[in-house]
Amino acid sequence: MRNLVVSFQTFFTEKQKLYQHSLKKNLTFSNETSRYALQIDQKELKYISAQNLKQSLDKRVMMIK
Repeated sequence: MRNLVVSFQTFFTEKQKLYQHSLKKNLTFSNETSRYALQIDQKELKYISAQNLKQSLDKRVMMIK
């Protein structure tokens, strides 16, 4: 009976370690995903601001003509 109790304790300890490891891995994955999404947002913002700059320059050129 004692062996059974010890094996259950070992089992649950290992399960707990695996769970904590997977939590850490998921957290790392979500951080990477957030960082990637942030990079995409920054690229889109640069693209949009470049587009806006081009449009405003086009308007000024039209006003000059």
